[in-house]
Amino acid sequence: MGAPLLKLKDLISMAREAGDALATNFGKKELSEVIGIGDSGDETVRADRLAEEIVIKRLGEIGNVEVISEEAGRVLFGKPKYKVVLDPLDGSSNYTRGVPVFAVSMDARIIPSNEPAMAIIYEPMCRRMFSAERGRGAFLNSSRIHTNRERSLRECLFDMDLHTAADKTKFSKFVNSFRKFGVPMKSFRSIGSCAIPLAYTSCGILDGFLDFSRNSRMIDISAGLMILQEAGGIATDIHGKPVEEGYDSVIACSTEEINRKVRKLLTD
Repeated sequence: MGAPLLKLKDLISMAREAGDALATNFGKKELSEVIGIGDSGDETVRADRLAEEIVIKRLGEIGNVEVISEEAGRVLFGKPKYKVVLDPLDGSSNYTRGVPVFAVSMDARIIPSNEPAMAIIYEPMCRRMFSAERGRGAFLNSSRIHTNRERSLRECLFDMDLHTAADKTKFSKFVNSFRKFGVPMKSFRSIGSCAIPLAYTSCGILDGFLDFSRNSRMIDISAGLMILQEAGGIATDIHGKPVEEGYDSVIACSTEEINRKVRKLLTD
């Protein structure tokens, strides 16, 4: 008999184990210590490594997976049937500064088609487990979730990625986009994570997540995009094209109409 195939319950279990370890150690100074540079080029802190090692060890026990992780890069186990995209600590700046808003995020894609199969986002400080399977909908813990239905743009609440990494070009691009978009809006949020606002849009807490300047990376948003789609939402770039590798913007919204209205403001 071959090795067992990866299942959604496995992702949920390992994300809970890793996330609960982060929560247990939250506030400990040593977890904020920089211990190297990850595969993404960002600094790796001990908390990143703690969560990553838990998940990768569990994936290795199941086998036949390829892992793409923010810190470790590409890791192979056996003959991969799934590619798992892992962000072991989304919101690491929040974590290291004592802001209790962070998540473990991962999704699994079928090899070789690269079609999304399942995804989870676990928010350990409030024990929220968002999950989705292709064609089976999205869930918060055990309850089915859906995005908000149509509402006026003025009444929408969006999260925006403001991490411009002290890059003058990115900052200027953000300011120009915000100048077009911001006036009709009543309020905004910037949670300090990419996965969490996508999950919140999926369950109706928010109406969208916006990244005008490609501050995020696919590893940050991959799981959230699948959960959002299964919950009835939509994500495109500013021109209405799918968000794929090499994207330059993310307009992730609860409905197609809200997505269209946001893009119109940004391109007029």
